[in-house]
Amino acid sequence: MITSNKDTSRHDLSRMMITVDQYIYVISGYKTTTLQSVERLNLNKGIWQEVSEVNIARTKFGSFSVKGLKIYLLGGKLLDGSRTDLIEEYDVKSDEWSMSKYTLPSARSGFSNVLINDNQLIVVGGNDGQVLNRMDLLNLKTGVWSEMPSMHTKRDELSIAIGPDGKVYAIGGYGGSDSTCLKSVERFNFQTGEWEKIADMNVPRRALAAVSLPDGVYAIGGYNGTKYLSSMERYDEAQNKWIKCAEMNSPRCTLSAVSSNDCQYIYTMGGFDGSYMDVVERYDHVHDSWDYVTPMMTSRFMHSSCIVNIIRK
Repeated sequence: MITSNKDTSRHDLSRMMITVDQYIYVISGYKTTTLQSVERLNLNKGIWQEVSEVNIARTKFGSFSVKGLKIYLLGGKLLDGSRTDLIEEYDVKSDEWSMSKYTLPSARSGFSNVLINDNQLIVVGGNDGQVLNRMDLLNLKTGVWSEMPSMHTKRDELSIAIGPDGKVYAIGGYGGSDSTCLKSVERFNFQTGEWEKIADMNVPRRALAAVSLPDGVYAIGGYNGTKYLSSMERYDEAQNKWIKCAEMNSPRCTLSAVSSNDCQYIYTMGGFDGSYMDVVERYDHVHDSWDYVTPMMTSRFMHSSCIVNIIRK
């Protein structure tokens, strides 16, 4: 019994000595030209630092991270304005970028993407020369793409998120039957295999950001066709209604956003309000309030961001 207790104590002590550093990576985008630079914010220390540059500078692209080990960049627009299907991957441990064995089904920009269960990538909407309503799924284990049911509405510069209900929410964007800024929202139900329309947002939004917290999906900032937006709204599924939340201090579009692992905070990075921005704000959903945090080292918009946990012993 004594030996067993000692072993258990030693095991518990080793677990207590593990520290998890939480980083926000902000990648590429545009300033006075398309950027190759990448920086990350250490949320434990509030410090930004530069890391290795991407091989391919791009705008209006997607990104996702896998288990704190890899970051992937998807498609987007290149410096010459052409679209690409290329995917680049970053090894967090070695701080090195390389070209992935995966590519998108077609060259496109302005889409949105989300990772499901660490092995299935969903890519929705965007533009490949025409505004798209398609959804594609990549099985990261097999490397096989599958075309999924299409949205009701064609959407460029949309944002998607996985809601607390496990459904894919496609929010706003540009397109539709009259090629305008959209306030419509639809969601994909994996059980029925169908897209279902839900309540419209309070205002149209293109080039917005979206994140999901346990109390709903949040639509943040964007452009409504006449002005840059500081407003944010949350979808309440029980009421099928979008509820207005506290506004950001800085209106902007083509921003990026991530949520903290404890689901208390939303961070918004960069964007455009007539000029490029280095602004970073943090939303506390418990108090429904925004505060400025340490700005980025480089102003940028049309970039992408993701959050990564790095275990340090």
